[in-house]
Amino acid sequence: MRVGAMVVTSFAAAAAVAACSKNEPREPARQPGPVAKPSDAEVVTPAPPPTLNKTTPTHQASVSVLAVSAAGGSDAAGGRKVVAYNVPAWQRCYARALASEPGLCGWMTVEVDHHRHGGFAHSFPASRIASAALMRCLSFDLRAPTEALSVPGTTYRFTLVFTPPSKTAAECGPKGGLHATDRRCRTDADCAAIRRLYVSAKNCCHSCNTDAVAKSWVAPAQRACAAIGSKGCPLKKCVALKLVRCHRGQCEVKRPLSAR
Repeated sequence: MRVGAMVVTSFAAAAAVAACSKNEPREPARQPGPVAKPSDAEVVTPAPPPTLNKTTPTHQASVSVLAVSAAGGSDAAGGRKVVAYNVPAWQRCYARALASEPGLCGWMTVEVDHHRHGGFAHSFPASRIASAALMRCLSFDLRAPTEALSVPGTTYRFTLVFTPPSKTAAECGPKGGLHATDRRCRTDADCAAIRRLYVSAKNCCHSCNTDAVAKSWVAPAQRACAAIGSKGCPLKKCVALKLVRCHRGQCEVKRPLSAR
């Protein structure tokens, strides 16, 4: 009898729980929310790079070469060999000059003469860089490899541009064609006789020597020379200019008959 009563009681309790669960309100099922799209995500903008000021280096110091030419012979390749042979030494000279003169900027024209009897000599007919130490270093270290001097009587001419990190080659390079005298011609009428120009870090002067140049080069060169200024140039009394002609596509001074 007790067992039956317990069973009846259990069934009664289960029925009561079921009745309660039927009457209790159910929580509605949650609907899935919208999936976040990449465009809805928060975009993190990276911080802009720091602004460079005028004293921040934007590139390394360099020595670039312009207008490699050969006059008096057809050995233009020899001029390029001379340049390639000397570039490392020029870079070292400029690095040493920058160590004591930061911001040193300018250009220099170099001429290397291969003598007909052998050997060579060099000169700096035009320069717009104020550094005596750099000039001495370049003069001491300049070399001409034997394989480059294959055509005696040739003059190699090229221009070096020295650019510090804070400037560009356009700012430091030559203007007005003063670094590379244009002598190209087809007839004698294309040539003009002028006083030879000498450009330095301080001024642009002329000598009494006659220079044969292309007529189209005269006006730009004279404007560039005037912009530099002639303060400090020596006063000279020069004789009349010599006659010039076009010979094998190049303007040259006419030699007297006794010298031919």
